[in-house]
Amino acid sequence: MTPQTPAQRPDQAATRPTTAAERKALLIRLQSLQENTSESARQEKEAVKATMLLHMLRRQLGDERFDTTVKELRLGSPVDWPAMRQTFVAAAPELEAFFRQWLDQPELPRLTIKAPVSREEGGKISFSLVLAQEQAVPATLTVPMRITTPGEVVNREIPVSAAETPVSFALTELPTELLIDPEYHLPRPLVPDEYPPVWVRYRNSAKPLVLVPDDLTASPYGPLVERLRSLGCETIPAATAKDSDVAGRNALFLGLDSTLARALFARPNHPAAGFTLDVRANPLGPERVAVLISSSSVAETIQALPRLFDDLDLVTFAHLAGGTITEQRTRESDMGLGWWLGLPPPGIALADRLDFNAIMERLRNTRVIFVGETHDKFEDHRLQLRVIRAMHRQGSKLAIGMEMFPHSSQAALDAFVAGTIDEPEFLKKSGYFKNWGFDYRFYRDILDYARANKLPVVGLNLDKGITNKVFRNGGLAALSPEERDTIPAERDLALPGYRKRITEAFTMHGQHATPEQMNNFFQAQALWDEAMAESAAEFLRKNPDYRMMMVVGQGHALKDNAIPPRLARRMPVSVAVILTAGEHEVTPNEADYLVSVEPLSLPPLPVLGVQLADSAKGVQVMGLSPEGKAGEAGIEEGDYLLSLDGGPIATVDDLKLALFYRKKGETVRVKVLRPRKILPDKTLIIAVPL
Repeated sequence: MTPQTPAQRPDQAATRPTTAAERKALLIRLQSLQENTSESARQEKEAVKATMLLHMLRRQLGDERFDTTVKELRLGSPVDWPAMRQTFVAAAPELEAFFRQWLDQPELPRLTIKAPVSREEGGKISFSLVLAQEQAVPATLTVPMRITTPGEVVNREIPVSAAETPVSFALTELPTELLIDPEYHLPRPLVPDEYPPVWVRYRNSAKPLVLVPDDLTASPYGPLVERLRSLGCETIPAATAKDSDVAGRNALFLGLDSTLARALFARPNHPAAGFTLDVRANPLGPERVAVLISSSSVAETIQALPRLFDDLDLVTFAHLAGGTITEQRTRESDMGLGWWLGLPPPGIALADRLDFNAIMERLRNTRVIFVGETHDKFEDHRLQLRVIRAMHRQGSKLAIGMEMFPHSSQAALDAFVAGTIDEPEFLKKSGYFKNWGFDYRFYRDILDYARANKLPVVGLNLDKGITNKVFRNGGLAALSPEERDTIPAERDLALPGYRKRITEAFTMHGQHATPEQMNNFFQAQALWDEAMAESAAEFLRKNPDYRMMMVVGQGHALKDNAIPPRLARRMPVSVAVILTAGEHEVTPNEADYLVSVEPLSLPPLPVLGVQLADSAKGVQVMGLSPEGKAGEAGIEEGDYLLSLDGGPIATVDDLKLALFYRKKGETVRVKVLRPRKILPDKTLIIAVPL
């Protein structure tokens, strides 16, 4: 899918000096063509390569010598490499090695750095690193490098010819940024931060995918589909497309209303009239792009076609009316291959410090307040309760949204707040111990306050089994039709920075995954955020006179790409985010207030010291733990627990509930069924100290 335009053909204009932006555009084109093996793609790659090599020759020879030599050369399409080589080598024999390298070695240099170290001694700073080439055969290059410090910018040209080259700088201050090739003097692959999502990445790719409306004749996209098919695009029906169809592919969505488009991008804010091109990173394969196209009529599509294929290659977003471009923009991307080096730590102006009451007064008219928690930090939950009390004192009606409870717990939440069931029955009916793995005592005071003051508590979450299925059993395809009906239809997986944050959270625990497994985890996390945003929006729409305090994990509270923007997408609502000061840096994009809290802890809960599993025959001991005294008391692996102090134990949750109301130091009597191979099974009563 690479029809050449005159601007892409190598001609005499390629010998003029080029700008850094022009050279970056050439490398974007070159990278977009890497997997395309068509003849037109081959010719365009040759044209880009020729322009980049001519630029390198100009730098090597100097303007005067280059201009004199190039007068003897006539460029055309395809590139006449022997003529170019002969012309330049005749004028400068030392260039034979240059042409041998760039014409005979097909792999472009891939540059990186290793072991950056700053040393300060006697008031002077030395900065050293290893400049590495990652391709199979090291190239002979002169690599531009730029070091930035708070007081200076140092530019160096580093000659390299080995796989690794030590480099050192003498600086007056500690370096903050390193850039390699910021002016794009070298033909090299771009890294993701340099490679914006633009239209050429789709149309230059090999066998790109098009998701076509069911009734193409009734849609405004027929002429575009005809053109795309003629260029070799694969088309599939949008109505039956699955997430796995677009994972890791360059995909184009015609219209914004298909189930899959809404599941990946919610509803993009495209103008109602005209023709819109919207290029994004593919959320299910960020190295690829997803293109969203909307059009209000067949006429608009027809009028847009010439501009789409001739003028918009390096555009991220464009809107056309009657074939005229009324808006276009390209997403900003890095200039150069860069690293941040020991950035100075951010600080807070203590003169602006507010006490808690002043913060809450500022938030008096904010409808939704998030207080993000680290789930096992008791001090975070005390802050949440403090905010709930303050909001309640301000006089408006208040509801509490809680991540810890799924929709299926709502009846139990309502009954507990109303006072019609007690705490043990609430814990059992809400499935708390099955749905949430953290100590209920963290949330007990919040729920007791809601019960005492009749404040509605909203279970925000999906049932745990749904997200587990998506993550572990093959993505959304693992869900039954009934389960699909319970998830939000509109989900935005393309929020800037969202996939990066989720990926870092997954890998920081040492977990490794295939791209498919990572996509499943990513979609499960997005389902989590979208479901909680939808639950909150549904309550707020039905109860316009209520405010809401959101009790959620810190990762779900972030303003830039967690629940808050998903809530705002569903309804206009004022939102503020409060986080506790911790070990991780928090930016103004993520939160409004950072609150310091004193560490608090709860006394440990009593445990038996058994690892259990529910089975058809009852609760079976699968292992023993040194954290409790069950093994010392005589309980064995393989035993079935029947009761505790006379209370029946039918499930693991029953045991957790029974132990919840015991205290450390007490002794409980556990009735055990012990299977035996030859003799009849044996029933025992075993006293276990807690």
